[in-house]
Amino acid sequence: MNSRSSQRCLSETEVEDFLFNRLSGTTREVIEEHLLVCAACQDMVEKEEGYVSAMQAAVRRLESEQLERAWNGVKEDQRGRAWFSSRGLGFALVGLAAALAVGVFVLRTPQPMGEAEISLAVERNVTSAPAARAGQALKVSLDLQGLPGPAGYAVEVVDQNGAAAKKAQVEATGVLRIGSGLPAGRYWVRVLGADGGLLREFSLLVK
Repeated sequence: MNSRSSQRCLSETEVEDFLFNRLSGTTREVIEEHLLVCAACQDMVEKEEGYVSAMQAAVRRLESEQLERAWNGVKEDQRGRAWFSSRGLGFALVGLAAALAVGVFVLRTPQPMGEAEISLAVERNVTSAPAARAGQALKVSLDLQGLPGPAGYAVEVVDQNGAAAKKAQVEATGVLRIGSGLPAGRYWVRVLGADGGLLREFSLLVK
């Protein structure tokens, strides 16, 4: 993990390791550097931290209330036995805390994000290209005005190295759907003619 790029967004495991102080100094510095500039990862860390804190507070409150009721609800001559009972309750609460901890890791699994709608126009500017979230299903509307032929077009999405990430056919309405989303990075959406020639190209940024 020491060699991770500060430009790459954090994984769930890295967020967990960051919050529980499991990272080495170098790796933590790289992740902190990324968090300074990435709003999406900042939100993810804040939500995870808030959820863990809420679960821990709930366990502490429940333990305190149960122990107090167990102690105050017995007679003085029974408090010796109550001490042993409270120890049993303590073990039960430890088990509950462990179960809640498991719940944190189960419930924090991101639910499928809704489909994001992105419109790509001819008058594009690379520095202000529309942005989508990594892994989110996309409905991409392409500006096909002025292109020949009503039957539809072949479309390919390539990354900044030219590797194909998606190929599809779109109708003249120009709607391209990417159900599984794309990893973070810069992409080019290319509209091709019947002969395979490039008719139009759009920039798409995924964060």
